[in-house]
Amino acid sequence: MRHNKSLPERVVDLERLLGVARRLGATVDLDTMLAAIVDAATSLLDCERATVFLYDAAADELCSRIATGIADSPISVIRFPATRGIAGDVVKTGATVNLLDAYADPRFNPDFDRASGFRTRSMLAVRLAEHDDTPVGVLQLLNKRCGAFDGRDEEIAGFLGSQAGVAIQRQRLLDHVAEKRRIERDLSIARSIQQGLLPREEPQVPGFDIAGWSGPADETGGDFFDFLPLSAGRFALAIADATGHGIGPALVSVEVTHGPGGGGVST
Repeated sequence: MRHNKSLPERVVDLERLLGVARRLGATVDLDTMLAAIVDAATSLLDCERATVFLYDAAADELCSRIATGIADSPISVIRFPATRGIAGDVVKTGATVNLLDAYADPRFNPDFDRASGFRTRSMLAVRLAEHDDTPVGVLQLLNKRCGAFDGRDEEIAGFLGSQAGVAIQRQRLLDHVAEKRRIERDLSIARSIQQGLLPREEPQVPGFDIAGWSGPADETGGDFFDFLPLSAGRFALAIADATGHGIGPALVSVEVTHGPGGGGVST
C-alpha cells in the first residue's frame, strides 16, 4: 500500500521538478534534457522504467528516443506504428492513460515484453505536444513499485511531459534553422556560380549601345547570356534557358558550358 509523502518530501519533489525546468534553459541538447526528465520521472513516481517516444508524423510511427532498462535488452530501439499499443492511443487521442494491469487492457501491445523478457504491470502514459497541441511523442512510465499510479502521479507526469514537449519542439526549431542556413549557404554558392556565367563587360560595337541583364525568378537559376566575338568585328549573342529554378539548373549550366566536353561559352 502506498503511503502519502510528508511535506518535506513534497518540497524535495517540487525542487526536483523546478530543477528539470531550469535545465531546459541551460542546455540545448535534446537527449540530455530528455534523460533528465526520464530520470526525474522514475525517481519521483517511484517506477521501474520510463520511456520517451517521439512521434514521426510522416511515417505515423513512434520510436523510443530515451528509454531506461533496455541497455541489456535484445531490443535497443523500440519502433512501432502509432496505430498500435497504449502509446499509440495516447498520441492519437491526447488522453492520459493510467492502468493498474496493462495486460487487462485490449490496447496493450505485449510484443516488447515477449522480446525482452520484461513484464509490464502498471502503466502511466501522457502525450507530449507542442504549444499548439501538435503531438510530438509520449512519456510512458511502467510498474509503480508501491501500489498504483494516482492522481498526483498524473500531475507530475503531465508537468514532465510538458517540459519534454517544449524540449522536442525547441530541438525541431533549431534543426529547422540549421537546415535553413545550410540551404542559404548552398544558394549563395549557386548564385555565385550563376553570376559567374554572365559576361563581365559588354562589347563595344560602333553605332550600337549594348547592355545585358539577367535576374533569376528564384534565389538563383541556370539561365544566362553571353556575347561571342566573331570575325571582322562582329558579335553573336548567346542566350541559354535552363529548365527549372534553383541550384540544379545552375549546376547544369556550368556543366554544359565549362564541364567535360563543354565549349566554354563565357568570354
